[in-house]
Amino acid sequence: TNTSGSTSLSGNSSLEKHTAKLSNTLSNTLSGFATLVYAYRNRYVLNANIRMDASNRFGQDKNKRFEPTWSAGLKWRVARERIFEGSWWLNNLDIYSSYGYQGNAVSSVSPELIATNSYSTLIRAYVLKIKTLPYPDLGWEKTKTFNLGVDASFLKDRINFTFNYFKKISKVLSSKSVPYENGVKNGIVTGSTLENFGYDFVINVVPIRMKDFSWQLSLNTAVTRNKIKKNERVNTLSDYTSGSCIVPGEPYSTFYSYEFDQLNPANGQPM
Repeated sequence: TNTSGSTSLSGNSSLEKHTAKLSNTLSNTLSGFATLVYAYRNRYVLNANIRMDASNRFGQDKNKRFEPTWSAGLKWRVARERIFEGSWWLNNLDIYSSYGYQGNAVSSVSPELIATNSYSTLIRAYVLKIKTLPYPDLGWEKTKTFNLGVDASFLKDRINFTFNYFKKISKVLSSKSVPYENGVKNGIVTGSTLENFGYDFVINVVPIRMKDFSWQLSLNTAVTRNKIKKNERVNTLSDYTSGSCIVPGEPYSTFYSYEFDQLNPANGQPM
């Protein structure tokens, strides 16, 4: 916590001017984790992780200070099976999948009211300027991640490829319009679910491999998409045209345009 202040008094004046600044940006985190890796006959590999995170960002709700997370993965080394031992065409084939759950402590949001106190010469009184409203239900942003992949190599490593598909579902914070009587235009709420999914694919082919010369070709492609699954935010006209609106079933940060009849002569808004 940092505090600084200054006081000045003038001769016979009874007016005391005092300016002070108080800030508290201390964030405490604590984590503990454990990892287990087990391989059976060098064919089946299990990987498991468990983690416990704690943060002081959620001081009003002690139940939300701790966030247990975990992940698990399984790999099947198909080429190590007896049926493929000594195979001339298959060098390696790994099929793997994993599922995990993690949390994120948002540092830009607080369960407390964040405001500044200043003197207004217009009304000759001290006023409170609100920066962000308190969010007492602040908790961890939670993300579930799933991926499925294949690594393969054929014909003495002449053909190699890797394919991976992923999907992430996150419960994130979003802003919502509130009445101006609160001192700000927007407040933070939960209730938005963001889904990211896609794949990446890489293939490498070696048509010619000699002692002093080799020729290889490679191709890679990747696709990543996202869409909003759930939303409690009420979008405004400016949200649509600025790309900050949240529409269920549509990608995040999408810009929109309109087909309209005419402009309203009173305020210029499209009708």
